[in-house]
Amino acid sequence: MFYCCAGFGVLSLFCLSRITLRPFQKPLAAKHSGSIPFKERISAVFHKDALPASLVLFLAMIPGGAISSFIALFSAEIGVGNGSVYFLVQAIGTGTARLFSGKLADRRGEGPMIYISTVLFLIGLGMVVFCQSAGVLYISGLLYGLAYGLCLPALQTMAVRIVPRAQRGAAGAR
Repeated sequence: MFYCCAGFGVLSLFCLSRITLRPFQKPLAAKHSGSIPFKERISAVFHKDALPASLVLFLAMIPGGAISSFIALFSAEIGVGNGSVYFLVQAIGTGTARLFSGKLADRRGEGPMIYISTVLFLIGLGMVVFCQSAGVLYISGLLYGLAYGLCLPALQTMAVRIVPRAQRGAAGAR
């Protein structure tokens, strides 16, 4: 696994070396950061209209952080084997969802994607709570991965679409 990660690191360095950068141009009328009010500096980085989508994503990711931290210990405790397979199945679910989530969001909008992902999150987390076998654990990982793959792009698109065009960078920074 470490050799694979190192290989991807080398590959990313190669890809980075193929990028041509334009010389940095100094802004025409740069203000001293002390002269810009704090509220303006914050609004340049975060857009308030994107906060609801950001909050939903934040709340959806809290259980994922807890699962990531403890799934190996949990799977060993209940005797279902190696917890790393859970993450493999979760990654397969995320990748699979990403294959069709864009077209589905284009046809139906972001709302249905978020509702579907919420249901999948809840079912996946519920399965972990009552898990007694490796199969149930892996199905919950698949459902959680599908939910994550549907939810993240939909909320990102929603946050960027809500704000004015000139402030899309701030909405995407969430």
